[in-house]
Amino acid sequence: MREYFGSGVRIRGFLGPPYRVTTPTGGDVVIMRNNLKVRRGDDAVYRACTLLARDLWGRMTVHGGREFVLGMMAHGEALGVNVRADHTNRWAAVLRALVVTGVVVAGMAVSGQDGSGKAVTLCVALLIWWVMQRSAKREERRKAQQMGFHYPRVQGMAGAASHDDAKRKGWV
Repeated sequence: MREYFGSGVRIRGFLGPPYRVTTPTGGDVVIMRNNLKVRRGDDAVYRACTLLARDLWGRMTVHGGREFVLGMMAHGEALGVNVRADHTNRWAAVLRALVVTGVVVAGMAVSGQDGSGKAVTLCVALLIWWVMQRSAKREERRKAQQMGFHYPRVQGMAGAASHDDAKRKGWV
């Protein structure tokens, strides 16, 4: 970890994860077995976390505030690390399960002994699940576009444009 964060860092948790890395500039990172959490950091901390994630997991998924996500995405593009923004709502699946369970329980109570009523109830529950899941994905896409990330990502890496392409009209 000193290779990424520098020689003056303080590392706690020598027996195993989670490790807590504190940098001399005030950066604070918690590194767990399958993810890491930046508590405080600057440019050097973001860079070190991006490179560490590349070597540990090969890619990185970030979620959080707009500035944090944009910073990590920028570092990922500059360093050649696959960094993906995660805009999922953690409670969306739980809400879908609760709504579908409520629909199934209510439908079974209303349908009584008739078998066709139960089949209709299950079909309605699956339709509600599908509509809610589609709505959640649409919401994720809206959040991503609001932050400036468009799906599918077609821009490529930051240094992908040649010098001739940069001279053409339309390039900054």
